[in-house]
Amino acid sequence: MTKQKLTLVGLSLIIVLGFGITYKNLAPVADDGYRSARERALIKRYDTNGDGQLDAQEKAVIKQEAEAEKKLWLERLDLDRDGEISAEEKQAAQVKLEGAKKKDARSQAPQKVQPKPLIAR
Repeated sequence: MTKQKLTLVGLSLIIVLGFGITYKNLAPVADDGYRSARERALIKRYDTNGDGQLDAQEKAVIKQEAEAEKKLWLERLDLDRDGEISAEEKQAAQVKLEGAKKKDARSQAPQKVQPKPLIAR
């Protein structure tokens, strides 16, 4: 085989392998009819060994991330620091969120553009 043919075969092999790896990472988890979309999404995200199941280590990672997210929400919303989000705290967060949405909507409203004056000669 000539050097050019070897190069073409090598490049072709790299391209085929690249597509295969990309497809595996992008392909959805097969729908077996018993899993919900949420379960399939969790498996796709956390199944590090690619066996289509979540083992104890992978479930521990999910639990760890959920605890971190819960802690973050408590820090943001638990105003009296009692470890729970009360109805009043939920309502305060809702009011704050609606205010932020209104402010954001106003800032994104189209602004009137003033024409630039013509330069006199």
